[in-house]
Amino acid sequence: MRLREAAPDAEFVWREIGKTVEEDIRDAEVMVGNFDPAILPAAKNVRLYQAGTAGVDPLVKPGVLPGETRICSAVGAYNYCVAEHMLAQTLACLRHFPELRDAQQRREWVKVPSNGTLRGALVLVLGIGSIGQVYAEYCGMMGAHVTGFRRRAVPTPGAEKVCTMEELDDWLPKADVVAMCLPGTPETRHIMNRERLWKMKPSAVLINCGRGSAVDGEALADALEAHVIAAAALDVTDPEPLPADSRLWEMPGCLITPHTAGGLRIPETVDRIVEIAAENLRHYFAGEPLRNQEKR
Repeated sequence: MRLREAAPDAEFVWREIGKTVEEDIRDAEVMVGNFDPAILPAAKNVRLYQAGTAGVDPLVKPGVLPGETRICSAVGAYNYCVAEHMLAQTLACLRHFPELRDAQQRREWVKVPSNGTLRGALVLVLGIGSIGQVYAEYCGMMGAHVTGFRRRAVPTPGAEKVCTMEELDDWLPKADVVAMCLPGTPETRHIMNRERLWKMKPSAVLINCGRGSAVDGEALADALEAHVIAAAALDVTDPEPLPADSRLWEMPGCLITPHTAGGLRIPETVDRIVEIAAENLRHYFAGEPLRNQEKR
């Protein structure tokens, strides 16, 4: 077991996912995994929290964990599984798979008038971090031109050009694909709103595998209904799960997956999560800087 090897002098207590109670964590110095945020205030003595997720938004909120707790994410573990999911969504939308699937269920032999392609396409990646970079590289291998967007316009692997988010409006009318892997922050909430959706080309597609709050769902439903954009693929929604009465369920050209791009479904991803946790256990007990430590 890699975790035991990383901290041979530590006492380990194991619990199944979802079955941890407050009593289990009261004396814990280190916690590894995904715990219900509702019980975390009981962890008064925890000094290292190693999450099994890339996003740790609920953990850094005041009062959830002690102020001196170092919180580390599993950023890097999900790069390939999420990027592959995004690529699959992109190709499905460009080739009208959602509409063709609907036609199949109606037992109708329907041919779409045109298909999109990544070769020569302009792909915008909003939030070109570790996952966005892999997705950008995949698109580039298929002949796309990728422009990345992040807080600072610094050279980034996979992108021919990198811009700040303030430049997004100038690029939207030219984009064939807008792919989102943004974190959930006040600044990113509804960053794709009605005004920005209406700037996109009628042939363009929108992909979101970051946070559901980054897209205005009602505005997206309107855009799809009015054929303002060609298609959208969402692995994340706001709220989650997507309510049964949401218009997005029935929008032609809308492909919805239930937040399954990441998770523990691929053994290679689990191995990467364990590798990060073991590395941070070694660093913690050696008094060394930690990997993926979140700012608080």
